[in-house]
Amino acid sequence: MQSKTMVERHPGDLAELELGTNAFAASHLAILLSTLLAMAMRGSLVDPDALARWQHDQRPQASNSLNNNIS
Repeated sequence: MQSKTMVERHPGDLAELELGTNAFAASHLAILLSTLLAMAMRGSLVDPDALARWQHDQRPQASNSLNNNIS
Protein backbone atom coordinates (compact mmCIF):
# COMPACT_ATOMS: atom_id res chain seq x y z
CA MET A 1 0.00 0.00 0.00
CA GLN A 2 1.40 3.37 -1.02
CA SER A 3 1.28 6.36 1.30
CA LYS A 4 0.01 9.56 -0.21
CA THR A 5 2.34 12.50 0.34
CA MET A 6 0.23 15.06 -1.46
CA VAL A 7 -3.28 16.14 -0.67
CA GLU A 8 -5.63 15.37 -3.48
CA ARG A 9 -7.17 18.46 -4.96
CA HIS A 10 -10.39 18.69 -6.82
CA PRO A 11 -10.87 21.14 -9.70
CA GLY A 12 -13.46 23.14 -7.76
CA ASP A 13 -11.26 23.78 -4.71
CA LEU A 14 -9.28 26.65 -6.22
CA ALA A 15 -12.39 28.26 -7.68
CA GLU A 16 -14.11 28.17 -4.27
CA LEU A 17 -11.05 29.73 -2.62
CA GLU A 18 -10.90 32.46 -5.26
CA LEU A 19 -14.62 33.23 -4.87
CA GLY A 20 -14.22 33.42 -1.11
CA THR A 21 -11.28 35.82 -1.42
CA ASN A 22 -13.15 38.02 -3.88
CA ALA A 23 -16.21 38.13 -1.63
CA PHE A 24 -14.02 39.03 1.35
CA ALA A 25 -12.34 41.87 -0.58
CA ALA A 26 -15.65 43.11 -1.99
CA SER A 27 -17.28 43.24 1.44
CA HIS A 28 -14.37 45.23 2.89
CA LEU A 29 -14.41 47.60 -0.08
CA ALA A 30 -18.15 48.16 0.41
CA ILE A 31 -17.60 48.95 4.10
CA LEU A 32 -14.80 51.39 3.25
CA LEU A 33 -16.83 53.17 0.57
CA SER A 34 -19.93 53.44 2.77
CA THR A 35 -17.80 54.88 5.60
CA LEU A 36 -16.23 57.45 3.28
CA LEU A 37 -19.65 58.39 1.90
CA ALA A 38 -21.07 58.83 5.40
CA MET A 39 -18.09 60.99 6.41
CA ALA A 40 -18.43 63.11 3.28
CA MET A 41 -22.15 63.64 3.86
CA ARG A 42 -21.51 64.62 7.49
CA GLY A 43 -18.79 67.03 6.42
CA SER A 44 -16.12 65.49 8.62
CA LEU A 45 -14.00 64.51 5.64
CA VAL A 46 -13.01 68.08 4.78
CA ASP A 47 -12.33 71.02 7.06
CA PRO A 48 -14.93 73.64 5.98
CA ASP A 49 -12.54 76.54 6.63
CA ALA A 50 -9.78 74.93 4.60
CA LEU A 51 -12.24 74.26 1.79
CA ALA A 52 -13.38 77.92 1.79
CA ARG A 53 -9.74 79.10 1.69
CA TRP A 54 -8.98 76.74 -1.18
CA GLN A 55 -12.04 77.90 -3.14
CA HIS A 56 -11.01 81.52 -2.55
CA ASP A 57 -7.49 80.76 -3.82
CA GLN A 58 -8.90 79.14 -6.97
CA ARG A 59 -10.74 82.27 -8.11
CA PRO A 60 -9.03 84.11 -10.95
CA GLN A 61 -7.31 87.24 -9.68
CA ALA A 62 -7.13 90.47 -11.69
CA SER A 63 -3.60 90.96 -12.89
CA ASN A 64 -1.94 94.32 -12.36
CA SER A 65 0.58 93.59 -15.10
CA LEU A 66 -2.08 94.27 -17.75
CA ASN A 67 -2.86 97.65 -16.20
CA ASN A 68 0.84 98.52 -15.98
CA ASN A 69 1.38 97.75 -19.67
CA ILE A 70 -1.43 100.07 -20.75
CA SER A 71 -0.17 103.17 -18.92
